[in-house]
Amino acid sequence: MRQIDMRWLEHYPEHVPHRLPPGNEHNLLDMIDESCRRYGGRSCLRSFGGRLSYEQLHQYSHYCAAWFRQKGLTKGDKVALIMPNIMQFVVGMTGILRAGGVVVTVNPLYTSRELQQILQDARPCFVFVASPFVPVLARISLPDSIKAVIITQPGDLQSRLRALFINNVARWRQKSFFRPALESVRTVPFQQLLDKGREAFLRRQDNDFDIKPQDVAFMLYTGGTTGVPKGVLLSHANLLANLEQVAHWVGERLRPGQETVLTALPLYHIFSLTGNCLLFLKLGGTNVLIADARKTKDIIHAFKKYKISAFTGVNTLFMRLLDHPDFQRLKFDHLRLVIGGGTAVSAEVAQRWEQLTRQPLLQAYGLTETSPAVCINPTDGRHINTSIGLPLTGTEVVICDADGRHLAPDHEGEICVRGPQVMLGYHQQEQANRAAFFPGGYFRTGDVGYMDSAGFVYLRERQADIINVSGFNVYPSEIEAVIGAYPGVSAVAAVGMPCSQAGQSVKVFVQASDPDLTVEQLQKHCAQQLAQYKCPREIVFCQQLPISHVGKVLRRALRGD
Repeated sequence: MRQIDMRWLEHYPEHVPHRLPPGNEHNLLDMIDESCRRYGGRSCLRSFGGRLSYEQLHQYSHYCAAWFRQKGLTKGDKVALIMPNIMQFVVGMTGILRAGGVVVTVNPLYTSRELQQILQDARPCFVFVASPFVPVLARISLPDSIKAVIITQPGDLQSRLRALFINNVARWRQKSFFRPALESVRTVPFQQLLDKGREAFLRRQDNDFDIKPQDVAFMLYTGGTTGVPKGVLLSHANLLANLEQVAHWVGERLRPGQETVLTALPLYHIFSLTGNCLLFLKLGGTNVLIADARKTKDIIHAFKKYKISAFTGVNTLFMRLLDHPDFQRLKFDHLRLVIGGGTAVSAEVAQRWEQLTRQPLLQAYGLTETSPAVCINPTDGRHINTSIGLPLTGTEVVICDADGRHLAPDHEGEICVRGPQVMLGYHQQEQANRAAFFPGGYFRTGDVGYMDSAGFVYLRERQADIINVSGFNVYPSEIEAVIGAYPGVSAVAAVGMPCSQAGQSVKVFVQASDPDLTVEQLQKHCAQQLAQYKCPREIVFCQQLPISHVGKVLRRALRGD
């Protein structure tokens, strides 16, 4: 196997090991159970004003696992989770893993077409869904693999009065107090599952399953911004390795058993699943769950109410908070760690964040296929706002040309990754699996970037998003940075459009906060800041840019793909 120059090791913070030490956990449950034992009475989850302790998580997950096994779930069977950030997500996830199942996380805001596509591909044995999303489920033809659908009310696991209030509010927001029936499949209320699961658990003599490190733990779908989703298979070993890598990296900032993380990004997405849920379960932290990240006031209220010490987000979320006057008036005395990912965080947003909160916004980089973390900026003050950071312990990052040849520092190419966090593969996608790796086991990310002489990695663009104007590569992020810095611009996205003369031309969509802003002003600004071939041929104002549910701008929607 070819040796590479791991120049980044020389620039690691002092507390970060150069080699990944062997872990003590055999699977994710070993890790979760150790935290439940060590932090039993501490709040594990907070949601809608209620709380769930580590001891309760341990208890309820055993009940869930016992029910699933009693109903015929066997090792490797899939269970789909369709719900927002509520406590039942974490309880269900842990129970599925404990029963030997594979957790398939599904975006609850999918349309019926998108949901049917996922369920037909995954073919789960059970579906665990929050009641507000049952109407979409009722409109599709469910695969015959599904034995039952478990339905949880948003207020389940809350106190009786709080549950009544939460559930009535949820029904009112849906403008319906009646839930459509799922006629083709048996339905089970979550509270009934817990009751029956408790009985089954108390009757069982042997509750242990031999879950091996290489067994699949999660199947998450990727491709929402680029095309047809593919199921990414992540093993217990993949996730344990990534959690160990990240825990070592941020260990100087986070204290086991003392931290509170604000989780606004959806748990069905790998960034939040690993970076918020699993990492802080490992550290004995408290997760404050925000059911809908689009409700900025809920996030601000959580900052006010709880001593938030860690926060993760994406560029659009950080911008939205920074522009909100109530957020600008908050105190951030307890904040110790802020990570930005999902898509590139602009240097301007990172600077504004640090000025306001006095905490650096550390940019990170990862993908669903890498569990997700690949690179993170140093936590010791040597972060670079324009970089996605240094490769994590045990991770090899190389920049390759189209033929897989490794390029020298400062040369742009495809970012490729090898390490213990890289996925097992795509679900039933042999051709995609072959195309996903270069010889030597390097995963092809599809992202274009470069590495400097110190080992810091810089992200330029997704290959599919690069605009080719008369043979010249134009990077949307550069144009967006230039226009985004102009007063009165709150959000911007650049895309390439077909052009008979140049192959492609640049089209820009602008979300303005200044109603008097004009196209002419922005064109003049671009002419002063950009080479002529990079200047947008067309600028369009819009009320709202289309974004994914984790805050990524959907450029394919703007292109009309």
